[in-house]
Amino acid sequence: MPKPKPTSIIRHEIVLGRTERAMLDPIVASLSFKNLAEPMVEILKDGTALLALAAILEGAGVTDFIPDTLKEEIVDGVYDSVPAVEKALTNAWNIGATATPVGRTGRKLASVWAWLVVQGNSNDERNNPSSLYTEP
Repeated sequence: MPKPKPTSIIRHEIVLGRTERAMLDPIVASLSFKNLAEPMVEILKDGTALLALAAILEGAGVTDFIPDTLKEEIVDGVYDSVPAVEKALTNAWNIGATATPVGRTGRKLASVWAWLVVQGNSNDERNNPSSLYTEP
């Protein structure tokens, strides 16, 4: 037999007082912290995510693994090979040209970035034959 449709709707409302709300505040805060901390812990476990985060911070200018003058030289194509760039980076780090200490991750990040830029510069030269010729 079908259930009859309701003729009225009864709404129940629970109102918390000041004491109950004060008791729930720590629970809400701990859940908020948990929701924020779990993804950060997952990022810290993954080396690739940390390298990507370091690259984002370097690109945004928050960190300074690569000195600005050397970065401009690499982008402008002063160095034609990755070993030349790595040698220049090592010299800059040994002299202390960077404001922050560069660890193993910073060196890897700088090497990967330099490789990408050098490869991009060489691809640009190959794809643009007019750049190989100079006008008399």
